[in-house]
Amino acid sequence: FYDVLLRGSRNAYVGRMLGQLLNRNTQLRATSLSDPGRLPQTVRELRRIVEAVERRDPDGAWQACREHVAAAAAVALRILRQRERDIQEAKAKPERDSRA
Repeated sequence: FYDVLLRGSRNAYVGRMLGQLLNRNTQLRATSLSDPGRLPQTVRELRRIVEAVERRDPDGAWQACREHVAAAAAVALRILRQRERDIQEAKAKPERDSRA
């Protein structure tokens, strides 16, 4: 999706900038998409972006992109915070004596 969007911009500078940004966000994207239900929501969000681009509505595309990024970030942060809590809880538990 993002490659098509970048090529469609026909702006090499923007393409390079966004390409670098997308490469940096690969881990967060994978984290977000690991959430059950996130994939269908992502498809709906990306569809709204495409529809705005097809309408040649830059404000609508901007808003759809902002909403997509905010939703993905919220899910990724929730997952990462839960992972951190899980790690802290595991560290706090006393280890079992394997000889018992």
